Amino acid sequence: MEYLIAIFWILFSFAIGFFNRTRGNSTTTAFFLSIFLSPLLGFIIVILTPRNQEIIENRLLESGDVKRCPECAELIKRRARRCKYCLTVQTEDKIDTAPSGYIRRSTLIKH
Repeated sequence: MEYLIAIFWILFSFAIGFFNRTRGNSTTTAFFLSIFLSPLLGFIIVILTPRNQEIIENRLLESGDVKRCPECAELIKRRARRCKYCLTVQTEDKIDTAPSGYIRRSTLIKH
């Protein structure tokens, strides 16, 4: 029975560590907090810590699915024709570098 409790303790600690990663914070810090204190206290601490929005945005930009609007600097989908925040039509023909290093040419609609 003790082994079963230990296995669930470790599994929940891993889950809390990965949940903390989605918030832009350290996986290992949350994992070790959960291991040493308890998964419940680790989860409460993770919820109370602020999100690291800069890291989350950088991960999204590196994935290549989003880009920054040249007018308002908000994140928008790469294939968006219009920014949903400032309603600017994306008219420029841009050349940008993908995270893997090759050059990708994206043609946007010109009106």
